[in-house]
Amino acid sequence: MGTITVNEIAFPATQVVATEAANFSNVTVTWAEPGTAGGEWLSYCGDNDDSIGTGGVADFDVAIRYPASALTDYAGMSLHTVKVWPAQAGTFSIRVWTGGTATAPAQMVVDQPFTAVLGEYNEITLNTPVPITGAEELWFGYRCNVTAGYPAGCDAGPQVEGFGNMMYWQGAWTTLSALAPTLTYNWNIMGYVGFSGPTRELELRPLAFNADRHNTGTLATSGIRNASVSASRPENNDRVMTGYKVWRLLAADQANEANWTLLTPNTITALTYVDNAWQPLPSGVYKYAVKSIYTNNVMAAAAFSNEIHKGMMGTLTGTVTDLGSGTPIAGATVVAGDYSGTTNASGVYSFGVYQGIYTVNCAAPGYQAASQPAVNIAGLQTTTVNFQLAEIALAPTQVVSEQVQNNTVVNVSWMPPDPNAVDMTEDFEGTFPPEDWTQIITDTSAAGTTGVLPTWCQVGEVALTPPVPPHGGAAQVGLWWSYNHQDEWLITPEFSCPPTASLNVWSYVYYGSTNDDHYYVKVSTNGGTDWTTLWDASTLTGGWNYYATPITVDLGAYAGQQIKLAFHADDPPSNDGLWYVWFIDDLTVGNADTTLRFPASQLTSVSAGNMIKYENVTNIPAVASRAALTKGAEAVVEPVIESNYSYNPPRSLVGYKVWRLLQGQETNEAVWTSLTPNSITATGHQDTGWAGVPDGTYKWAVKAVYTGNVMSMPAFSNPQTKLTQVGTIAGLVRNPQNQGIAGATVVCGTVTATTNASGAYVMTVGAGTVNVTASAPGYNAVTQTGIVVVTGQTTTVNFTLPVSQIALQDGFESYTNFTLDFAPWTLVDVDMSTTYGMTGITWENAYAAMAYMIFNPSATVPAVTDLAPHGGAKMAASFASTTPPNNDWMITPLVAGGGNIKFWARSYVDTYGLERFKVGVSSGSTNPNDFTIISGANYVQAPVDWTQFEYDLAAYAGQQIRIGIQCLSNDAFIFLVDDVEIMGGTDATDPTVPSVVTNLYGNYPNPFNPETTIRYSVAEDGPVTIDVFNSRGQLVKTLVNDSKAAGNHSVVWDGRDNNGSSVSSGIYYYKMYAGKYSSTRKMILMK
Repeated sequence: MGTITVNEIAFPATQVVATEAANFSNVTVTWAEPGTAGGEWLSYCGDNDDSIGTGGVADFDVAIRYPASALTDYAGMSLHTVKVWPAQAGTFSIRVWTGGTATAPAQMVVDQPFTAVLGEYNEITLNTPVPITGAEELWFGYRCNVTAGYPAGCDAGPQVEGFGNMMYWQGAWTTLSALAPTLTYNWNIMGYVGFSGPTRELELRPLAFNADRHNTGTLATSGIRNASVSASRPENNDRVMTGYKVWRLLAADQANEANWTLLTPNTITALTYVDNAWQPLPSGVYKYAVKSIYTNNVMAAAAFSNEIHKGMMGTLTGTVTDLGSGTPIAGATVVAGDYSGTTNASGVYSFGVYQGIYTVNCAAPGYQAASQPAVNIAGLQTTTVNFQLAEIALAPTQVVSEQVQNNTVVNVSWMPPDPNAVDMTEDFEGTFPPEDWTQIITDTSAAGTTGVLPTWCQVGEVALTPPVPPHGGAAQVGLWWSYNHQDEWLITPEFSCPPTASLNVWSYVYYGSTNDDHYYVKVSTNGGTDWTTLWDASTLTGGWNYYATPITVDLGAYAGQQIKLAFHADDPPSNDGLWYVWFIDDLTVGNADTTLRFPASQLTSVSAGNMIKYENVTNIPAVASRAALTKGAEAVVEPVIESNYSYNPPRSLVGYKVWRLLQGQETNEAVWTSLTPNSITATGHQDTGWAGVPDGTYKWAVKAVYTGNVMSMPAFSNPQTKLTQVGTIAGLVRNPQNQGIAGATVVCGTVTATTNASGAYVMTVGAGTVNVTASAPGYNAVTQTGIVVVTGQTTTVNFTLPVSQIALQDGFESYTNFTLDFAPWTLVDVDMSTTYGMTGITWENAYAAMAYMIFNPSATVPAVTDLAPHGGAKMAASFASTTPPNNDWMITPLVAGGGNIKFWARSYVDTYGLERFKVGVSSGSTNPNDFTIISGANYVQAPVDWTQFEYDLAAYAGQQIRIGIQCLSNDAFIFLVDDVEIMGGTDATDPTVPSVVTNLYGNYPNPFNPETTIRYSVAEDGPVTIDVFNSRGQLVKTLVNDSKAAGNHSVVWDGRDNNGSSVSSGIYYYKMYAGKYSSTRKMILMK
């Protein structure tokens, strides 16, 4: 490809910012030079001159082509609209292709029919905009299907060979001039690319290429020239920007330019302007408009500033001093609503606040926070609020309670106040992740054109519109949305939480997502095993928070405890990625001086190699490093902590005081029971009054006591439950044949019991009225309510569990990527051999001895692109043993026999022979020797395409069985299993056994073209509705709207809407309603 020449158009100025002077005397307006962010029309053609066809029946595509190198500046934008010139009656549809080479595109991503208006440009907005990656070809145009004439409009030439004259003719792509050397024209095709659709028609931006020409072909023009438009092209469309003009306007007049006040009658060249006529203006809400001026006085569209509220801003000022000494406190933060300021070395603060009534809060490291409610800020006036802050007394840490001596006393122990329970600050300016922070990475797919990964990473300014600079410094951390599963964590080190501490972190995040994705702040008190949600952006309202206000989370309830904090971005249950980006910066916690810094670590990209068998050798790591651009398994990075803390305690510690309290009363100290009226010096206390307290759940609070009887905030222990009024529940859990069910689970509140081989259980629970639930694999759970438990007595509660027709349904989506142990399945590796892997591809547990693993091809490094699960993102895989043959078992949990088992299986490739397997049944044992093979005397071979296998289990009706899938391939490669479903037997004469459950199942195939089958079941007769929606939530097709009998059903969707028109490629959702049941699933139409 030759040189690309781009002709300039009238682009608007960008990043217009208006700032009012502190004394309200003037406003300074700044802006940046024009860019291309507003979007533009792309085309190679001149005005319409003629049209082309065969004169008879014809069906062909015409298109224009943009190579990746020509699209670099548009990466991150999308193709929104296409203009074409149909000239003959027929059937037309807009088509867009991506990928491929200079001779042919790779994939059609849009095929959108339209009704043509002949002899003029038809502007068609795409139902689904096509993202521009800047890394692949983009072709767009339209299909012409006519019975006569010359349907495709063209210009007068000359052609931009190989770019403006592409044509799909008789089954192959070529150029117009290659088909007919005399047809040296470009198609009248234009495309609008931008971050959103066009709001007005912009000047065309032609691209000219130096390229060789081809000389073959046929076809002809209509011979009818378009006399209504010029056939010639301007010799030079270039414009030169000469400067800018600036206007002031009321915000309400933004759309009424006639009311704007021109501030620069003559064009200026500077990127700033000071409005010195500001002060005498009346109060109001103002904006500024800037237009870039080009030669011939051509003006670009106006770019507008932020609002300036004249006469509505007041000043909040004051001093912050130490309560005891009166000395000024530097670095204190004062906040009034969305406005804040920091004290200087003299303890003085001053900042502007919009008029209104506020609660003003003040906090400083090492001091207890203070607030002043109902502060009235008046416009153009100064309000003074002074604060005196008291020093913080550090609390004890790690308070632990334990019942001893037959639960008659409780020992309470703790650690002394931790001088390292201090402020944690992180500005994310070092390497990533910060020292002793950890990261859980689920999506390791590609960074977008902005350079931001779909998992937590460190970035500088992000090139959005407008750009997203860090809140402070040169770096911030964030993540980008993806179409892959995202469950991304960034976790602080464990630290001792100071009293009255809070988390304060600046954030660029969307408030109020309705897509069931979440942007959490969480806390853990047990080293990260369990997490409690403290904050979720999706539960808030207000849209984008562009670093306007910080996230502030109160951590007072965790004073003195060892905690970790996490920033957790979690996509919807559909596992198809987040909907929004998230950036954070400048984090502080607590009240002192520790700074966490980043260790040196890098994410690297790994190029894909040929996927062939590779034996385990010493220089191939078993666990792969993470690639920047491929979805990966969960990885935890463990950096090292380095602290530069220095601390001089202001008071002397003299002892401790201890209280007992009911859980839930942590903030109601008046009802606590004091156990130590006088302070004690030990770091432990025995609560000997425990035996006499009423039943309930309790905690213990410990405060540190300092000189002057100054006490710290309380630190709380773990809870202990006191239970003396107890009774016993006992009984049997049986199946409909009155046989005991072994291994059933019985639950009463927090108490759980498991049945023995006879189905019997016994459990001790608190006296009162309770509910009891029994469940077992292969059965429907049963709950009995209103069971009365009497102190010292046994209550008998028996269960008969109905058999569930669906005994097991597993698509392997819920398990950790690449795990070798995925209960409730039992894995038995009889051959005990190491396994083959793929050269150039890495993943956790590659080459290990294994039976089966959970394999996610999109999570390897790099991703395996020629292997897709039957459904979802994961499947079970048995890799070839390096000492063949394989002898690997994947065994189900106990299920009810009598029905059948279905599963999908395939061989990855047949290069080394097809994979072999057998299916067996045991009466409960997981020993391979105890299985009876039901798949036939010989092994079964799995084809290279996904194939469903089904085996009858009627011979095992009324029995609890296990089913094993045995891989016994002989030096092949990878045996793959997905979407296992076991149907249990039912007794039609037993009314307790339902025929089916109400459920919406996944469609097959998925992705699909041209049609897919959706299966569903209903437990009882009644109305059922199944609707298909597009990604915008618009109804596309109603598939089912009728009363259905209880049982299993299916419906086929042929990719057409309610009008019978074919829909475009993309993501669609189908939703089922049946009584109170509703469920939504996702499918992908790929043409």
